[in-house]
Amino acid sequence: MHEHDDEHIDVFALKDEEGEEHFFVLLAEIEDSGNNYWVCENVDFDEETNEITSKGNIYLFRSFEDKDGTQMLDSVSDEELQKVSKIWEQMSEELYPDAESDEQPLEDEEE
Repeated sequence: MHEHDDEHIDVFALKDEEGEEHFFVLLAEIEDSGNNYWVCENVDFDEETNEITSKGNIYLFRSFEDKDGTQMLDSVSDEELQKVSKIWEQMSEELYPDAESDEQPLEDEEE
């Protein structure tokens, strides 16, 4: 996990099936029906300068700990995506009441 010093934003990397790293920031944690979900924004991150250079799509992951206590993220079902997207939309409206309603929908990390 990388920390962006100026804004104190934690950036973490996930590798896709081809081994390519994708960087994310955690926007929110949502608990629903006994499952924990992470709402994350995909970012371009310069590891040399520790700076976020641009922001991208927002993704939803199921978060859990494996038997060793390591934090793990997994993709979600379409049903989970629809259900948690509604919760995220309500949270966003409460957190950012003056924001434009151009909030992009959550996506499952299936690239």
